[in-house]
Amino acid sequence: MYTQEPITVQTPAKVNLFFELLGKRPDGYHEVETVVSPIDFYDTIRVQAIDPADAGADGIALSCDCSSIAGLQPDPMDVPNNERNLVYKAAKLLRERFGVKQGVSIELIKQIPPQSGLGGGSGNAAGAIRACAKVWGLSLTLEDEFSLGAQLGSDVPMFFVDGASVATGRGEIIQPNPVGASLPIVVIRPPTGISTPEVYRRCRVPQTPKSAEGILSAMTSGDWQTFNKLIFNRLEEFAAQITPWVDKCRNDVMQSGAAGGCLCGSGSCYFGIYESDADADKAAETLKSQGWRLVVRSKLLM
Repeated sequence: MYTQEPITVQTPAKVNLFFELLGKRPDGYHEVETVVSPIDFYDTIRVQAIDPADAGADGIALSCDCSSIAGLQPDPMDVPNNERNLVYKAAKLLRERFGVKQGVSIELIKQIPPQSGLGGGSGNAAGAIRACAKVWGLSLTLEDEFSLGAQLGSDVPMFFVDGASVATGRGEIIQPNPVGASLPIVVIRPPTGISTPEVYRRCRVPQTPKSAEGILSAMTSGDWQTFNKLIFNRLEEFAAQITPWVDKCRNDVMQSGAAGGCLCGSGSCYFGIYESDADADKAAETLKSQGWRLVVRSKLLM
C-alpha cells in the first residue's frame, strides 16, 4: 500500500571516535575497526510517491538544494542530482529489489558539506532507503537495511543505528553500542576537502594495531576523562601528508580547550570534545574569530 503523503526525514552527520586499520583485504579494501557516533547536524530528505511517468527513466526524480551547506559554496558537481548521487542509487536499488512500480520524488536539502569525513552522502542514502520504503509500503527489517546499505557503501549501514556503534569488516558490519550520552563538540572544516581514495592510497597498516576495547569500556562506564584520551583516528597521519590543513585544524581545536578530538573519517573536518557546554560555546566563538569558514557547535548522540 503506497502512501500519498510526503515523508520528511533528517539524516545526521557522524564522527569517528576511534578508527584503526587492521589489514588489507583481497578485494582491495582495508579491514577496519571504528567506533562511530552520529551528531546533531543534519541534512533533510523529503520523499513522495509519484506516477513513474512524472519521474525519470528509473522512476526517480531527484532535486538537490545546496544553498545551506554551512556557509560554503561547493562545486555543484560535489552533490549531483542524478544517478551518481547515493540517494538516487538507494531509491533505484530499493525499487528494483522489491519490484516497485510507483515512482518517487526526492528533495535533498544539504547542510553537511561533501568531502568532509562526516558521512553526509552515506547518511542520505540510509535516510532515502527508510523514507522510500515507507512511502512505498515496504516492511524492512534492520538486517534488510544493513544488507541494502552495504551494497551502496561501507559507511551506509552505520546510519541505521541510533547512537554509537562499532563497525568492522570494510566498515559495513555493524554492532550497535548505544550508551545514552550526549557530549558537547565543535566541528570545523578547512576551505578544501580531502579525497578519500587519496588518503587510502597512502595508508600503511600498523604492525600492532590499536584496539577499540579501551574506548568502548570508557564509554560504557562513563569515564569521559579516559574516553577523551583514547579518541584516535589512524587516517589522520595520512591525511596530514596530503594537506597542511589537518595539522592546522588539530592545533586550533586543541588550543581552543578541547579535551580530545581527531579527524572526521578521512577528512577534512576535525572535531573536538569539550568538558561542558560553556567550554564548547566559548571554543566555537574562538574558532569563528580565527576565520574558520565552517564551525558547527553540535553534540555527540551516543
